[in-house]
Amino acid sequence: MSISGYRTFPGATLGGHHWFRGTVSSAGDTDADGYGDVLVSDPQLAIGGMDQVGRTHVFLGSASGLSATPMRTIDGSDGMNWYFGLYTGCVGDLDRNGYDDLLISAPSVS
Repeated sequence: MSISGYRTFPGATLGGHHWFRGTVSSAGDTDADGYGDVLVSDPQLAIGGMDQVGRTHVFLGSASGLSATPMRTIDGSDGMNWYFGLYTGCVGDLDRNGYDDLLISAPSVS
């Protein structure tokens, strides 16, 4: 989005070797650079032979737009069917250190 309206083409294409099957949400400003960041998750991703463990990527915003590769990738733990990243979002700066904090759910953890 700019002063002249929405772009008619993507500013960045996110992806890689698999497709995303989860959420896309605001990450706030996780690196405190003044630009909004984005969370993209794949809660059904199989990792290490375990189904539906899940993975969430953090893409950084900048003056030139959104990065095409994630700054950080966070995997679910060693449990099967956790759906890590089914729900994601920014929860503000909870610890007041100047960086926005993230919420990444794993609703099937027992």
